[in-house]
Amino acid sequence: MGGKAFLSLLPDTTFPRLAPTIYASLKSGLLPRLTPLFQYVGVPHEAPEKQDFGDVDFVVACPPNAAVMHEEIKTALGASVCISSAQSDGRGTHHFALRLADLVPSQPTGANEQVTAETSDVYVQVDVNIRKDAQDWENVMFFHAYGDLGMIMGRLAASVGLHLGELGLKVRFVCFPKIAGRSKRGADVVSSSGANILSYFPIVDFNAGYNVLLRTLNGTMGGEVRDTT
Repeated sequence: MGGKAFLSLLPDTTFPRLAPTIYASLKSGLLPRLTPLFQYVGVPHEAPEKQDFGDVDFVVACPPNAAVMHEEIKTALGASVCISSAQSDGRGTHHFALRLADLVPSQPTGANEQVTAETSDVYVQVDVNIRKDAQDWENVMFFHAYGDLGMIMGRLAASVGLHLGELGLKVRFVCFPKIAGRSKRGADVVSSSGANILSYFPIVDFNAGYNVLLRTLNGTMGGEVRDTT
């Protein structure tokens, strides 16, 4: 993140922190370059208190035709350098370095930093995380939204014997001996859908915004998860 992946490949370049205005410009400008390659393209909701950003993270899934190789993504983004995922199936997170002056007009990138049109050694890192299907994409978009929200919800779930992660919401049988005696598995998936998972938490609208969600969760950390059975 923030160019650290390219320290050995681009030793003479810099990857400055990005002001929210430049980050938003990059996100909106690069997203249409990925939509021809994947049916699902998105960026998880950012934590609103962030004053700057180290990179831009896209989550994608379901290419309309054959599997998309990282070189195709590199061309679509206009990247100079790519570090591909280590996964043999081509999925996972691919890292791309893009020359910032080619993407945004001359303006400050962050605190006391200025990018001019002539600046050729200033880059931005763009990560593209390829998921296996639409459900996997939804889970990652949900769990990584609003920064630490997934972790906060995971802690709340754990307090009542559940486990929340990218694979969904699971019941941990170690917390329920009677159920464990009827199953050979250590856990069963309660739901793998973000929309369904929310029904177990006192959250009315996931898109209401981070502050509303955080206040709701803070009010229930000493309470309980909803029983939807």
